[in-house]
Amino acid sequence: MKKLCFICLLVSFNVLAAPVRFDFVFDDPNSTARTEGYIIFEETLLSNPVDEIISLPSPKVLDLQLTVTGSIYSDGIYNLNDYDEIDFWSNGGTLDFSQPLIGQPTNGQPWGTTFDGNSGEFNFYAFGQGGPQKSSKRHNPNRAGLPLSGPPQSCDWFTICEFNGQVPTGTNTKGLPIQSPMALQSMQPNRGTPVQSVPTLTVWSTVTLGLVFLVMAGLFRRRLS
Repeated sequence: MKKLCFICLLVSFNVLAAPVRFDFVFDDPNSTARTEGYIIFEETLLSNPVDEIISLPSPKVLDLQLTVTGSIYSDGIYNLNDYDEIDFWSNGGTLDFSQPLIGQPTNGQPWGTTFDGNSGEFNFYAFGQGGPQKSSKRHNPNRAGLPLSGPPQSCDWFTICEFNGQVPTGTNTKGLPIQSPMALQSMQPNRGTPVQSVPTLTVWSTVTLGLVFLVMAGLFRRRLS
């Protein structure tokens, strides 16, 4: 019985979290606006094919950081505390998280290669910063929303924008009445970076730990009787 208990303990600590980090770049080719950052997902909690609208905070997202430079209003560093939701969708394709995501097969065009909803989606929302509705065209095909001041957020497929409350004059490469439309240019896996967040247990790990405690309780009762 003691050997069984020891084996269960080993299994429970081996079936732990599987964090996967992606480094991403959003860029506006018409200006100097650029966003570089990373997101760390708990891979064991994600669906794949991916169809996730993740309300934050969530055990599915362990960490997030965006560094914005060259913009008009939004330069700065943002993290999980600045966002309320993340949209991650593979349009029916099973993604290989060990490889760059852009260009992987979906049920339409390769992931991240179009801005019409035919190649998936990856985007951020900050409702608390003035975005009362989801602004991605995945949620509302008839418009691209206008986020207010604060962290850049979704305004089109694979595109984040800044907006200061005033619709600017002129046009940009995407024809949106929004400042600095930064489109996703790169999303690369980076498993070599240590995760500072507290690891989460998978369902199987939690069940195994529960069984270990039950076995130990049984042994303890035997000793008392």
